[in-house]
Amino acid sequence: MAQLDCNSDMLAVQWDASANNPDSYTALAIGTDGTQLSCSTSSTSCTIQNLRCGQTYSIAVITSNINCGVIEGSDYQIETAPCQPQSPTVQLECSTNIATVIWDNNGADQFDVVTALNFTGGATVCNSTNRSCTFAQLDCGESYLLSVVGFNGNCTSEPSESFNLNTAPCMPTFVVATTNCDSITTVSWDSARGASSYTVYAVSTWGSNSTCTNTDTTCSFPDLDCGQNYTITVTAEDDNCVSLTSAPITVTTVPCPHSDLQATLDCSTDSALISWTPGRGNLIYNASAEGFDVNHQVSCSTPGSTCNVTNLHCGSRYQVTVSGEGLTCSDTSDEWIALETAPCPPTQVSIQSSCDSDTVSVSWQTSQGSVSYMAVAESSGGHRATCNTSNLACDITHLQCGQTYQIYVSGVDGDCIGSRSEVRILETAPCVPQNVQTILECQATVLDITWQQSGQAHHYHSTVRSSDGQVLGCDSNTTFCQVPNILCGLTYSVTVVAYSQTCNSSQSSVQHVTSGTHIYIYKIKYLVFQYLVVSNISFLHSLAPCPPDVIFAVLDCDLNTVSVSWDSSVDGVLYIAQAFYSNNNNDYYMCNTTETSCDITVTCGMDYNVSVVPLRDGCTGENSPVQNVTAAPCVPLMLDVEMDCLSDSAWLTWEESAGAELYIATATDSDGFEYQCNSTEGQCTVEQLQCGRFYIFSVFASNSQCDSPMSSTLQTETGKRLRL
Repeated sequence: MAQLDCNSDMLAVQWDASANNPDSYTALAIGTDGTQLSCSTSSTSCTIQNLRCGQTYSIAVITSNINCGVIEGSDYQIETAPCQPQSPTVQLECSTNIATVIWDNNGADQFDVVTALNFTGGATVCNSTNRSCTFAQLDCGESYLLSVVGFNGNCTSEPSESFNLNTAPCMPTFVVATTNCDSITTVSWDSARGASSYTVYAVSTWGSNSTCTNTDTTCSFPDLDCGQNYTITVTAEDDNCVSLTSAPITVTTVPCPHSDLQATLDCSTDSALISWTPGRGNLIYNASAEGFDVNHQVSCSTPGSTCNVTNLHCGSRYQVTVSGEGLTCSDTSDEWIALETAPCPPTQVSIQSSCDSDTVSVSWQTSQGSVSYMAVAESSGGHRATCNTSNLACDITHLQCGQTYQIYVSGVDGDCIGSRSEVRILETAPCVPQNVQTILECQATVLDITWQQSGQAHHYHSTVRSSDGQVLGCDSNTTFCQVPNILCGLTYSVTVVAYSQTCNSSQSSVQHVTSGTHIYIYKIKYLVFQYLVVSNISFLHSLAPCPPDVIFAVLDCDLNTVSVSWDSSVDGVLYIAQAFYSNNNNDYYMCNTTETSCDITVTCGMDYNVSVVPLRDGCTGENSPVQNVTAAPCVPLMLDVEMDCLSDSAWLTWEESAGAELYIATATDSDGFEYQCNSTEGQCTVEQLQCGRFYIFSVFASNSQCDSPMSSTLQTETGKRLRL
């Protein structure tokens, strides 16, 4: 048997004596590396020394006999104690705290155990058979004492020399950053285990960065850019490692101061536009105007770079400032400017004017802040007139007629014109009506008058004077009116006057119109490229001529013609004499002349209404007074004669004729003696005739004025009738 001493590298070998009683024994130890160690003795035990660690030895005992026999049962194997690990080293990966330990076993292949003890005595072990071992779960910020021990089933080696391992510092936590309004940013955090120092990183959104290192848990940045958002992170360091970066936080630095402060006054509204160049980091600006000489302050706010301060007191001086507000601080600009407001509006404005003048006199009382004054007249039609003075009154000239003016006064200080005073209203006299035109249509008794009006007028009056001294007129609130009762043959003069509520214009130029003469009556307006063009386009119109006052109608009974005459004629007028059937105005006979008479041949037996109508250039005048004329009766038609010899009479019959009031029948014998009868009908009897004689019978019709021609005749002998 063999007994190993783990601590001394000695092997005590013991065996039973050999039967052949050899002189000596030799115990052999043959290592796996080929080395041999032995001990010799004459007894049955000996000790083999200087065994090498970490080897497996084969043990055999031999005798001194020549045949070198081996004692039965002495072939034996034993494993020596593990070698003491040598030269241990450790490599730490700081970002993960993974530590790898490496050592040397003097070439022996053995099982080793690495032990890491923290400061509380807690142990972490790692096993290996290849002279290296890795710790994957070491705590951050710990200081470990490490050693390596070889181990087999029977022995444990001497531990290696101990060595230290400091893991990477823990990540800083609870990072807080504050910025005071003096431009200093302070960062603080909780202490990180294992840290000997700290580094704070500040990176802005604009790309600028800064660092701060300290062994304490606070660090200050006095020079970070203003108006920036910075991302803050912290790392912990020791002599060998840097910790993981802390969770990032954001801090906003103090706003940058604004610059280029300006104020632009709106003199007409007592307001000012405040503008500036913004400073980075300001979320909102407050602009303020505080009076120097008046207890008054106004302000406005905006996230931009301009805002309006309103309701400034006129004639005052203000101090204008702007302050910016960041997330936690205000900007630090002390810039300010002075602003002088517009002059105050004058008071007690009064105006004086007359209807026959284009000037208005304006007066007022002094106003604060005014160096001079400007009086203004603005019309509803867009006309503007002014006068300027350093006194308290001035005259505004060249006002336009027919306008409603708003008149006000403003104080002036340099280039600044103040707010308007109270407004006074002035209506100037209406403009004289222009381009008066008269329209008198054919046969019309109404005169249409038109004109053009510039500016405003409340109403108009047109005056029409005839050549016989009659005065007519019409009123209108438009540029048109009508004058009735116009008589033909007269000359009329026409004027128009425009009126306002308080004044009237001068009368227009006189227009003359004569009934029966040519006149120009139309005016056309048209628009070309937004300019009003007025063209006079003349149309020749003729007025209806006057009819004769009295006409005469004389009938010629033999010719059945009516001779129509009148007192006088007018050059260029055609007179038409017309004879209408009294029971039918659609049928008539006529004659015409430019003189004072003409003859109309009419039909017998009819009643006529005779009148004269004047005509010129297609325009027909009114009818003259009517004369009634009855034409001569028509000739009766003899029908029959019957002789009555017993009574010496003849019975005559005929057709009644138009227009006849009485019929006269005549029987004439061969000696020229006439026998007559009359009747209002178509028959009568001629008496006292003699038998046996020849008679010629005829008849004619008669009315109050004329007799008709004799009818055709019949010749009769006693008992016989002959037609000639």
